[in-house]
Amino acid sequence: MILLQSALDDGPFSHYLFDPETGIYQALKEKPAKVQERGFGDARRVGLVRHQNLFAAIYALDNQLHVAIPPSHFIWPGPWVARRRTIFNRVRSFSITSGSERGLQLSYSFVDSRYEFPGPEVIDIFFMIAERTSSPESVRTFIYFWEARARGEDVTSPAFQEELQRVQRERTQDIP
Repeated sequence: MILLQSALDDGPFSHYLFDPETGIYQALKEKPAKVQERGFGDARRVGLVRHQNLFAAIYALDNQLHVAIPPSHFIWPGPWVARRRTIFNRVRSFSITSGSERGLQLSYSFVDSRYEFPGPEVIDIFFMIAERTSSPESVRTFIYFWEARARGEDVTSPAFQEELQRVQRERTQDIP
């Protein structure tokens, strides 16, 4: 089981326990003691005409970035490209492809912000996935941050922040 932080700042659940093997998740109102998060998760309603509920997760495990939208599972570094697009007002499209192979395609309604700043931020898990997989540097930074956090490192310390900046500057061919 993997512990994931909720992608919503003010959602009803703060964390999710997720089993990557089965795709089963459990919503939690509080973070369990002594268990470290490995990324983000969110239960979403998708589809414009035929609605369905699904779970989406982005996490670091074994020095790879994983995206799980059961039953689909994608790994970076890899050949996949994730895209989130605005179709029209409040309607978004999300896809994961590799060349001509379509791994996943879905549409959903989403309001980018339902609060006035500085209120709680509404995070779209699909936007997060597209951003964190958009470049080798983003993938490397995500993996480095969440693997360190899972080991219990203080990711807010100045020393860690300096190391994270160094990792962000590394050449793209050095991706593990």
